[in-house]
Amino acid sequence: MDTQEKKQLREEIKKKTRLLGLPPVPELTIQMEVKLGDEVLHDHQEEAHSWTRNGWNIMTAQMFQIQPCLSGDFGVGAFGLTKTNGDIQSVDADLITQGNRCLSAAANSGDGVVVGTSGAVFNTEHYQLQGLISHGVIAGTLSYVTMTIAAPAYTVGTKTWKASIKRIFNNLSGGTITVAEVGLVSNNNGLSTFLTARDVLAEAVDVIDNAQLTVTYGVSMDFSDIDS
Repeated sequence: MDTQEKKQLREEIKKKTRLLGLPPVPELTIQMEVKLGDEVLHDHQEEAHSWTRNGWNIMTAQMFQIQPCLSGDFGVGAFGLTKTNGDIQSVDADLITQGNRCLSAAANSGDGVVVGTSGAVFNTEHYQLQGLISHGVIAGTLSYVTMTIAAPAYTVGTKTWKASIKRIFNNLSGGTITVAEVGLVSNNNGLSTFLTARDVLAEAVDVIDNAQLTVTYGVSMDFSDIDS
């Protein structure tokens, strides 16, 4: 199934979801912009829809007001979470009481918006990027800047709430870095980190030396059913 077919199918599902009065799945888009000084070298936007099992479990846990299962299992029929270091997180009350935020400080490639080099096919069970680009100023690294999250805004015409999650990456490595995957890593009150979404870009992006990459996730929720 090609990209256009998938897009049409998602639109059909959205319409049927509204008819049934079901809550829609949050929608994601990714904007990739590369600039060298004031010159724009690359700029494209694509849909992002690759929620991981972690992402689904966190959303469900917060909706049900429950903790992940006590068994410490992860996968089909289990409700645990896998941290970015591969450890399984079985119970964490803070997951419910304080939730998770994809907000990260400068020089930190451990959470927030992260980028990588791998074009490996997406798998729901992924708990980390397959080729994470670490923070740094040496070969093969990018300098991670403090993230910003815009306050959610409501659009009357489409009846949607939307916020932008943005991060800037500076290439001070001395060579070109090719970004092929992008992810969202939530930080659970500083205790654990979980990859909630991983998207393999339809078009890998070259970030030349001294250029600046800006990655913007657009996150939106459709309220057209309840605001009609």
